[in-house]
Amino acid sequence: MEEEELKKPNFFKRHWKLLMIVFGILIILAVGTIVGLNKLDRYYKEKSGEVAPKVETECKKPEFTHPMTDLSKIASIGKLGGFGCGSPARSYLTIKGGEVPVYAPMDATLETIIYTPRGGPETPPEYGLYFNAGCNVTFLLDHIDRVTDELKALAPQQPAESTRTELGTRPNKKIKAGTLVGYSDGTPQAKTFDFLVMDMSKVGEHINPSRWETDQAKYGVCPYDYYIAPYKEQFMEKIGISSDTGFTPEDSCGIPSQDVVGTLSGGWFKGTGTNMKGEFLGIGQNILRVEVALRKDGNFDFSLQDWDMGKKKPKDVKVGEQICYSDQGSNLWAWIRLVSQDKISFAKGSGKCPAAFPESQAEIWER
Repeated sequence: MEEEELKKPNFFKRHWKLLMIVFGILIILAVGTIVGLNKLDRYYKEKSGEVAPKVETECKKPEFTHPMTDLSKIASIGKLGGFGCGSPARSYLTIKGGEVPVYAPMDATLETIIYTPRGGPETPPEYGLYFNAGCNVTFLLDHIDRVTDELKALAPQQPAESTRTELGTRPNKKIKAGTLVGYSDGTPQAKTFDFLVMDMSKVGEHINPSRWETDQAKYGVCPYDYYIAPYKEQFMEKIGISSDTGFTPEDSCGIPSQDVVGTLSGGWFKGTGTNMKGEFLGIGQNILRVEVALRKDGNFDFSLQDWDMGKKKPKDVKVGEQICYSDQGSNLWAWIRLVSQDKISFAKGSGKCPAAFPESQAEIWER
């Protein structure tokens, strides 16, 4: 009897394939239920605000596909990093004469329109157009004399007392690449209009980043790096300075800080100063001239331009060396000694450069 029982096929052995299929189905159902419940739980938590919705962290770098102006009417484009101008992060386009059209360089959202007097209450007002290009990139087209009728209807009807963006309108209007947005004949003094691009995913080149507080100084980038070929090359060829003697090209688009390790070039500060608070000194090269500009709490306190190209450029002055820059137009001078990589001794005054470094007038500035 026992021998016959042993010869009978075992139930599990006879039906093992069927049992494995059933067991597999049960596992799949269990996993699916758990995943579904987790998704449902997250959905309700997102709706209730308990957790933040998932955000895509990867995005494609925006591309400028259309020229933002008629390049044949542009004499030159200034490099970034001008310390004697309003913003070292802006690209200044010099107009040959008359006015130029201004276009949207890519599909973008026109987020803000400002409308302010140009240079003061006595001058005609002008427009500034702020765009969101996506992927953490924004751009500004500034010093626009007149905008199209469509945009004029969306802009402030009365000029504001300042260029603060909160005083502008928020049209949030989609603008297609190549769309005409307005015209500019440039600023009264320099005959330039501005193109500013900021990429919040990139922190600019600074020896001491904590000293640079403004978004433009931290995130300003070369606008023409975002252009597709052949427009990038066409814009880069215009970077330089035009004069009665012709066009002098620049070898790069520049950076807002002009910081170069181990040289005079770049930003210097007193105490705990930053580029917006306390005392800030910018020393740099703007194509054919050296610029030395001192600001206190963001406002100019001292500024000169030295056009003597026989002198060493700030980026060529090394530790232990000293130099005096002067401006015949403003009758100012600045003696600077590079004490170490992170320290200079600086003195300034009016008239001609003193014969020797004025130790008694000098003050220490640091990176």
